[in-house]
Amino acid sequence: MVELRDALGGSRPAVIARELTKLHEQVLRGTLAELAEAVVGTPPRGECVIVIGPAVREDTVVEDAEIRTALERAIAAGASKRDAAARVAVELGVAKRRAYELAVAISSSAPFGVP
Repeated sequence: MVELRDALGGSRPAVIARELTKLHEQVLRGTLAELAEAVVGTPPRGECVIVIGPAVREDTVVEDAEIRTALERAIAAGASKRDAAARVAVELGVAKRRAYELAVAISSSAPFGVP
């Protein structure tokens, strides 16, 4: 676990599941740092599965204005609201629903005949 923490970062959510579907099933949840500390002296024995979640984005918060700008570019290039929202959500690391709501707001405030 220490190697995973060092390679992937300690803030990633993770789970260690041991002896699944057996009498002594055990599930440990936490960040990679917490799990590395929990098993440092006594590593889990038996069959284990380790599930590691995506990296937690810890940088600055993405403002609506930045999302709107990216959406306007994508829509101007011919993307539908749905496609533009999906693309921008991945690009900026925001929720697809948030991007789609802003895309709808952009298109509802646009003059007639303009997407």
